[in-house]
Amino acid sequence: VAVAVAALAAVGAQGWGGLRAATREDPGPAPPRLDRLYWFGLTACSSALLVATTDQLTEDLAATPFLWILPLALFLLSYIFAFGSPRWTRRAVWLPLFGAGLVAQWWALSSGFRASILVQIVAHAGTLFAACMVLHGELVRARPAPARLTGFYLTTALGGAVGGALVSLVAPAVLPIRVELPAALLLAGGLALVGLRRSRAVDPLRGEPAWIWALPVGVLLGLGGLYAREFAHDHRDVMESLRSFYGVLRVRELDADDPRGPARRLLHGRIMHGMEFTDARRGKPNSYYGPRSGVGLLFALRHDEPPRRVAALGLGVGTLSAFQRCGDRLDFFEIDPLVEVLARRYFSYLDPGCTDVRVIIADGRLGLAAAQEPYAIILLDAFSGDAVPTHLLTREAIASALDHLTGDGVIAVNVSNRHLDLRPVVRDHADHFGLTLSEVTSDGDRSAGLSKARWLLLSRDRRLFDQLGSTGELDDVPADAPRLAWTDDQAPLLPLLRSLQ
Repeated sequence: VAVAVAALAAVGAQGWGGLRAATREDPGPAPPRLDRLYWFGLTACSSALLVATTDQLTEDLAATPFLWILPLALFLLSYIFAFGSPRWTRRAVWLPLFGAGLVAQWWALSSGFRASILVQIVAHAGTLFAACMVLHGELVRARPAPARLTGFYLTTALGGAVGGALVSLVAPAVLPIRVELPAALLLAGGLALVGLRRSRAVDPLRGEPAWIWALPVGVLLGLGGLYAREFAHDHRDVMESLRSFYGVLRVRELDADDPRGPARRLLHGRIMHGMEFTDARRGKPNSYYGPRSGVGLLFALRHDEPPRRVAALGLGVGTLSAFQRCGDRLDFFEIDPLVEVLARRYFSYLDPGCTDVRVIIADGRLGLAAAQEPYAIILLDAFSGDAVPTHLLTREAIASALDHLTGDGVIAVNVSNRHLDLRPVVRDHADHFGLTLSEVTSDGDRSAGLSKARWLLLSRDRRLFDQLGSTGELDDVPADAPRLAWTDDQAPLLPLLRSLQ
């Protein structure tokens, strides 16, 4: 402590000497208010881009530390380069890269599942870095004289705080849809044009060709139109849109002319959380819950058993209740309360009559751990989207589920995922806990509202799988199939990427 105090005293003495020297210098006129506003806007925009990009990555891909650290590291690196040397912020390099990033970002946002996880990470992270290099380069060029740097740094710090707060706190409370990322990108382009105008690098009033100025303006306007069209496409036929801390939820209605309709669908971002037909098929199971799916076969085999308790981690629209019988108890564990609001308002699955259906608003793992009685079936259905909640599929999570499972009970895991192959993780759990593992794959049928589904079934009791095997629906699990351990301390996603397998 004494050494630290002495060091601080020495630094303070040097700073005081520098301050006294600075006070003897003529600071010149105060920077105009427009200059201060420009400083504020540059840092507010870069901070907003950082938070918006991180939100986009963690919502669409996974809430993992790597996807929190990567954007922050690139953001800080752009500051280091920009304030380190002017040669690192050449407009001739970064403006074209930023323009290419805008196009890549638009494609990543509009392509949905067509873009692999790696492509999305590169597009989002690369665009963030290029945009921050442009913004922070303009910030360095707009710096005032040394005597005015105190106000400069205070203004930029305030701008960064406000930009982050607007995206993380204000936008979720006032905007029903997520528009922060494209809005911040377009604002960054506008601020770059202002920087060009301020430095007269491009000035149509001084005789340069008009196309030099018109080209970047045209690019921004064109991309703005593409973003607007994409959002209009995503929100057509939307009956209601709600936003919470966990993302944007939309209920979309498909009419009879649509090959998937007439139906209603619940969407979380780009991920469908469930659907229900609005014609004679209303109330029937669909999506990953078809009659030949792992869940469909499981409930068919256990149809004649006494009333049972079933737990499902993930509500969706409540499709699972279509399999329940009178006297059964079904507990849904859902972390987002708005999912229940929309499921009850626009879908009928949560009103199944004589079945006891309950929705418990809690994290699935914590809610299941608090249950008082064991369950005959526990379904883990939260992994079909890009953003995988890894904490629900770690070794400790499975151990907790087994503690709340009857002796002959079954854990059913929906591993239907376009980008990640989660089977090695479940295989490792089966080996570690000495469980019998079986795999059931069912084909999709778009006209029937059925999705291609892959379910993995885990149980201490082998007899159930002998019965399922007699139906010819089980897929063999090779003894040498890959395994991957997931724990609360470590849950790597990279080895599971289908694009790398």
